[in-house]
Amino acid sequence: MDAETIRRAERAHYFMQLNTYFSELIDVPEARFACTDRFRDTWYNQAYDVVCPEAAIPQVIDRIRTVLEQRDRFPCVYLSPATQPAAAFASRLEADGFVLFERESWMFCSPDDGGRTGRDLPGLQIERVTSARGFERFSEVYREAFPGPEVERYIEALWDSVRHAGALVESCLFLACLGGRPVGILSLYCLGKYAGVYDVATAVTFRRRGIARALLDHACRYAGRLGSEQVFLQTVSGEEGEEAFLKAGFRTRFVRPGYVTEEGASLSHG
Repeated sequence: MDAETIRRAERAHYFMQLNTYFSELIDVPEARFACTDRFRDTWYNQAYDVVCPEAAIPQVIDRIRTVLEQRDRFPCVYLSPATQPAAAFASRLEADGFVLFERESWMFCSPDDGGRTGRDLPGLQIERVTSARGFERFSEVYREAFPGPEVERYIEALWDSVRHAGALVESCLFLACLGGRPVGILSLYCLGKYAGVYDVATAVTFRRRGIARALLDHACRYAGRLGSEQVFLQTVSGEEGEEAFLKAGFRTRFVRPGYVTEEGASLSHG
């Protein structure tokens, strides 16, 4: 995937999540920033799309520190294959006390990719969440799948994305039910040629039955009907989720290592 395509996909991702998990997007000449006033963790307060001369790397790192520390956030930066100069920037981050805390795989598929088709699950129903009652049922699965000290704030952010959706982004929450019981969830955001998949989860006692696969297939078909040409998602490189998404028809197109100061690495996600 060429550098400009990577940059467009990254930009679409952050814009899709604006007013959900992110509340502020900032551009400076050498980098972009995505931040939030909802959470302190580094997954939602970060710099990315870094491009600068090698001689300017120390000044750019100082700028990253300043922008994030002014917002009471730990310095964090993701380096994609479009970062210039990537190797020199990573080396300087490590020399300045940053540590690698995550390798994020960006996976893509086309909406009409027939390789995604999963098993038929009798009685499984997938619906788009449009009401407060539907969101309560969606939240039941979310709480079970993503437990953490700030889970209610994440749920609130998702509901805001439905209630206050912007004109440019189509925000969709999907709920899978089996026998009337909520068993799976998925969030989908569509922006122009791109669609982003987030929050894919299955209730613990219903895992490994193909529910997530069915939700992915449903979401990709839905995105295609809205005119999306590419569907993407992010997951941790090398973990079980990446293998599951590969089986569902997605392909890893690039990997972004994330660097954070040692203090920031101690924060929990969610």
